[in-house]
Amino acid sequence: MVPLHPHLLEMGIEGFIQGSPDDLLFMWSGKDRKAWRTAKNRITEFVREHLADPNVQPNHAWRHTFKTRGAEAGIGQRILDAICGHEPGTVGEAYTDITVATMWRAMNEYPPYLISVTSIQEADGRSSF
Repeated sequence: MVPLHPHLLEMGIEGFIQGSPDDLLFMWSGKDRKAWRTAKNRITEFVREHLADPNVQPNHAWRHTFKTRGAEAGIGQRILDAICGHEPGTVGEAYTDITVATMWRAMNEYPPYLISVTSIQEADGRSSF
């Protein structure tokens, strides 16, 4: 469990979630592999426009970018690890629980991603968030 960034709340993610089918939020499952692959490729292209490091796979790159930006914002490594679901690096670190309240305070310090996007029309006609 991790808190949502305040910017996502401002952008209306709660309404997006409530209006979505009981399935994956940003991609869909099912038997139509072609539609899934098309959506995945569009996401990859979008990410490549904003993250040019060729050594990092686009969707895995979000963790790299998240942790780098978090460190730049002064958020401690252990807290960033907890938000990303990474295990503590040492036994001593495992003695410190990172609570949701701690993660929430950190997310309030995390800078929002400011990128210009237009609504992407999905294969099934829905607009993505």
